[in-house]
Amino acid sequence: MVNQYLMELNSGVEYAEINRQRLLRHYKIPSKIVTRDYNSALHRNMEILNLEDRDVVNLYDYFQETESVPSKFLRSNDLNWSYEYAVEQGANYSRVTEGDHVVADINFAAGTFGRVDHVDYYDAYNHIVKKDWFDWRGFKSAEEYLTPVGETLAKFYLKLDGSHAIEEYYMQTGDGQTVVSLLKLIDYHGEDYNFDNRDELFTFFLDEINQEAGSNSIVIADRPVETNSPVLNMKTSVHKFISIPILHGLDRANQDRGQLDSVYYEALVQRSNELDGVIVMTEAQKKDLNKILNHPSFPIFVIPGNSISSKQQKLDLIPMSDRKANKAIFVGRLGVEKQVDLLIRAFGLVHNDVPNASLDIYGYGDTTVVNQLNELISELGLVQQIKVKGFEHNLDDIYNQAQVFISANHEDAMPMAMIDALGHGLPVVTFSDNYGPSEIIDSHHNGILLNDGDVLGMAESIVHLFTNAQDLQEYSNDAYNIYKKYGDRVVIKQWKNMIETEKTLGKN
Repeated sequence: MVNQYLMELNSGVEYAEINRQRLLRHYKIPSKIVTRDYNSALHRNMEILNLEDRDVVNLYDYFQETESVPSKFLRSNDLNWSYEYAVEQGANYSRVTEGDHVVADINFAAGTFGRVDHVDYYDAYNHIVKKDWFDWRGFKSAEEYLTPVGETLAKFYLKLDGSHAIEEYYMQTGDGQTVVSLLKLIDYHGEDYNFDNRDELFTFFLDEINQEAGSNSIVIADRPVETNSPVLNMKTSVHKFISIPILHGLDRANQDRGQLDSVYYEALVQRSNELDGVIVMTEAQKKDLNKILNHPSFPIFVIPGNSISSKQQKLDLIPMSDRKANKAIFVGRLGVEKQVDLLIRAFGLVHNDVPNASLDIYGYGDTTVVNQLNELISELGLVQQIKVKGFEHNLDDIYNQAQVFISANHEDAMPMAMIDALGHGLPVVTFSDNYGPSEIIDSHHNGILLNDGDVLGMAESIVHLFTNAQDLQEYSNDAYNIYKKYGDRVVIKQWKNMIETEKTLGKN
């Protein structure tokens, strides 16, 4: 499972990948999430996401030989500054000075009390000319050198003994962009390697870990722009797959014809003969993709991006009478394509009929978008009824206290949170989109499907559920049954079928 990164706050691509990894690990199928980008906080993010060292392999960790290192809380005093320097402790950073000259700032990791993240070094003219980056686990992992105007000249990634594992050199393009011009892999099995760009190094890395695993791995490219080409360029014996977590066509209304999204054109058209398979999340997308590609030679597998765990299935059902009355929630990234503004407008209409109705919006997004949503809430006079709560990692209690889940998203191939909400007994009111909602929701049983943009219909549906206790409870009972279609035992069978099918085809 190949991706660009794992952040503290992730998109549906990463959460589908994380769900997949947890499921495969639970059923003892060897697998890993493979990431490309350097991130000194990677292992902190893994802790937050409940991922272990065995679940993830990162390119830089691998070549720096730091995949499994005991964690230490590194403080300013651990850096052993010369006695000639004064270190003044602050809330977010400590300043190191020699007389009137600022030598360095020791910056702390966000949300911690004094845990070293990186050190900025100043020249005689008060320019930052070097940064030392410290891994969350408490060791220096990279050095970055900058010009006086802050442009990166070089980055050196270090092994635990301080020797260089990877060197990156940068240049300025004619339009003023800073780009990598050379990457050097140092003393890897006794040899140095040069690469012109990250894609080349990434492919080399993928081939190395494939061989280390005994070759013939199933490799799934999950983030198209950053991973499709490196996976296709692999030279070792491997089964190459791409997953499609979004709409594949440019015309949202006509996914079965028209132009493919350019991010998939190379893999699905230009180099389709190199693919072993494609993974989508719904039968409808498989049908459209088959049609637009004119029945390709490679198989298309349908495997949902989320599943209801066996643990969740065993929990007691929570009746609607034990939840917060007339509480609706939305969970998802706060992007323009999610149409959260329509949810807010719909809830303004709901409030007219159900004065104590409330909506909590959970997720992260661009500050501009979040500010626009809050401004709309204020304009509609709904500050007391609608709250933008921000991102939460653990949503179990939030799902269990709400009565309805609402969504207006029309871009995702399968909204992850929608399945989670149903698994916690929440009826869903949403627009019928190309794929996910129309397959997840059995309208007027576990939720209500509406035409895209039908704000009035959404408001009326929410009001109906809030004011009809019997219907609300019956919808909730049906929602809990989502495990019959998306339970972990069902989804793991689909993964096993894909793996066995590929093994069989690979022998022929």
